Amino acid sequence: MTNITLDTVIFGNTIYSYLKAVATFAVIFMLCYLLLTILKFIGRRLSQKHPVFALIFSAKAHFKPIFIYLPFYVTSQYLQIPPQAHIWLVRIGVFILVLGVARLALDIFKAIIDEYLKRNGNQNPLMIASINKVITVGVWISAILFVLNNIGFDTTSLLTGLGIGGMAVALAAQTILSDLFNYFTILFDKPFNIGDIVNVNGITGTVKTIGLKGTRIENENGDEVIISNTDMTKGVVRNFHVMERRRSISLLGLKYDTPVDKLQTVPQLLAEIVNSVEGTTFVRAFFKEFADSSLNIELTYFVESNAYGVFAERTHAVNMKILQEFNKRGLEFAFPSRTIYTI
Repeated sequence: MTNITLDTVIFGNTIYSYLKAVATFAVIFMLCYLLLTILKFIGRRLSQKHPVFALIFSAKAHFKPIFIYLPFYVTSQYLQIPPQAHIWLVRIGVFILVLGVARLALDIFKAIIDEYLKRNGNQNPLMIASINKVITVGVWISAILFVLNNIGFDTTSLLTGLGIGGMAVALAAQTILSDLFNYFTILFDKPFNIGDIVNVNGITGTVKTIGLKGTRIENENGDEVIISNTDMTKGVVRNFHVMERRRSISLLGLKYDTPVDKLQTVPQLLAEIVNSVEGTTFVRAFFKEFADSSLNIELTYFVESNAYGVFAERTHAVNMKILQEFNKRGLEFAFPSRTIYTI
């Protein structure tokens, strides 16, 4: 009968080595469990008070697989295992670590961006989502390349191939890339936002969506017009949303045979007409010029709304009252005419 002692070798390791490995595993496991508990306690108590503690709480979740892996790795150092198995054990550890670091890096970047945008008074959901997507793609590509390089994959040739392919794609898709870059220009510069009424290249409408390739605008007829982001940034954009009121300038042409005393009363009459319409503010009215066929009176007033529908409604009301009052007072509008004298 064989005596079993602490020096007895089983599967390449002594019983003493196995016992030491088990004890080490238990100690490391308890230490990791204790650290996770502390991080959990700190995170729950303080995560609402400051973003840094919220990151600590998220780090606990991201690095939990590391704490589970660590006891196995430390224990393996006390045992004789095949070299190839040890290499793959290290690679698995690197993979788990990179996974946790990448997830934590995303949380840190997002927290920094959110804090920056809050301090600058910018809470544009579209901008935040776009920036987060770009950062997410960048972080995960970096993590994947690091892991591939760690397991022995030649990432240099891969990056070289991607660089050459990227140049070919860039040359073939200049317009698409231009629209993509201008998409971020619109997001950061904010010449307009979703819901704004704008005029671009003679097209007036409400901005519905801002996409990677183009911006969709619903015009006054209800049609959807798609304008490339490049054209949106190159063209002259008039944003009616930022203005508080709309200005109306009208040119009223009266006949040349209008009596001077009646002509003198026109500016005051126009002021009374404009002020009688709710939501309008009179600015000026004056005899502007002697035109070819008329005596021109310029009328300027504000409609106290930036909505085009309200502007059109109140302009209509003012014009109707002008027509009624002018007809009452015998003030006649001129029309292009020519008098020919024959001898």
